[in-house]
Amino acid sequence: MMQHIGRCLNPLMSKVCEHVLTLETLTAVVRGYFTDEDIKPHCTVTSFNKGCLVVTVSNAMWASQLRYQLPSLRDYLRQHAGLHQLITLKLNIHLEHTNQTAVLPSASKLSAQGRQHILHASHDIQHPPLQEALQRLALNQAR
Repeated sequence: MMQHIGRCLNPLMSKVCEHVLTLETLTAVVRGYFTDEDIKPHCTVTSFNKGCLVVTVSNAMWASQLRYQLPSLRDYLRQHAGLHQLITLKLNIHLEHTNQTAVLPSASKLSAQGRQHILHASHDIQHPPLQEALQRLALNQAR
């Protein structure tokens, strides 16, 4: 005879599983609100506690786009998802940490005339650290 999965877990673990399922359901509802398919995979509901729903996005660009939609998203969730207890929506940005080094755009080289202008301007600078930095910039660009 097979037992229900809830009976196999201790009560605390069963409660955690129910909480995860609730967050997954809320994530599906939030993603269903968006008409832009690009944003959907970047939004996840990570918490719903005491009337506060936290939506985590993968980067600042998505957070910026979503920030303007928060009032209408809150109204949508109250009306269409039955979250009448929803008081506030908060955004969280989850930055993924990777071991890959960032790819930076290649720096453009200064022209010989540009290097000369920087060197000439550095002679008029009274602040030694700035003067040295300008000279290093001009000399490093020559390589």
